[in-house]
Amino acid sequence: PRLVRFLPRPGAWMHGLERAMAFILAATCLYFLALLPPGRILPTLAAFWATAVGASLLGRMHHSPNALRGFVLGLAALAVTGGGLAFALTYAPPAEAEWVAYTPEAFAERLGKDNLVLDFTADWCPTCKLLERTVLTPGRVSQWGKRHKAVFMKVDLTRQTPPAMGLLRALGSQSIPVAAFFPAGAAASQPLVLRDLFTAGQFEEAMDEAFGGPARSSAPPLAE
Repeated sequence: PRLVRFLPRPGAWMHGLERAMAFILAATCLYFLALLPPGRILPTLAAFWATAVGASLLGRMHHSPNALRGFVLGLAALAVTGGGLAFALTYAPPAEAEWVAYTPEAFAERLGKDNLVLDFTADWCPTCKLLERTVLTPGRVSQWGKRHKAVFMKVDLTRQTPPAMGLLRALGSQSIPVAAFFPAGAAASQPLVLRDLFTAGQFEEAMDEAFGGPARSSAPPLAE
């Protein structure tokens, strides 16, 4: 007990310590979030948000002078927090279509041998992300690939590597989004290119033009 005299006395310095510890805890949360798979980040953040709202409602419940109002706030806190946790536990990320990552070696290996579709995209490109959600959906990409026996290759320009930028310029473009269709055989040297925004119908027409569409009549309807 005599060691207590060596402890600093309570005072204003404790508020500074609380703030410092808050930043340390926030950094720890960011570290653990960075370890999560990309598909689990959204549900985890939703669970955090719901827990924060629930805690706020519980705080108001304890300071409520009305018992009925406090009871309602408590139920609301449990519902919001439970809903957020249930969402986090049951959330299933959308299925991803099988894309081949672009490398100069992978491109050279498949060029002329396969029907090849290149999608030039980047994390900083909002138009590219819009096309991924509305046109290049997993269902469409999967069925288009089966219909034309095509390989879909994603060219990620987030860091703008020289080989990928050189290929983009060789196709006559300086900006993205760009989709390029390389048919198998000798025609691979004359790819068909779509630039900027395009619809699912335009993309499908480009595939039929580049790869031919004799198998189209026997293919199932496209999934939205």
